Amino acid sequence: MRWRGAARWYVLVVAAPVTLVGAACGLLPLVGGRGSDWTQLPSPTSTLALLGVLLVLPVSAPVGEEIGWRGYALAST
Repeated sequence: MRWRGAARWYVLVVAAPVTLVGAACGLLPLVGGRGSDWTQLPSPTSTLALLGVLLVLPVSAPVGEEIGWRGYALAST
């Protein structure tokens, strides 16, 4: 694999979303929101369902997008 950018940009791409979500979770109780409740864990069934969606979505979503853009973005012959 060939890296085309400096390492600092890769660190920024990974660290920025994590920092933003962390800041939002930390600031939410300060502005009147309800903080995270870590005492109630999700059920194993919902965890498996989420894992299934995360495994299927990256494969199935681009298929529909390709079909949708096929007639729009390509020049007609």
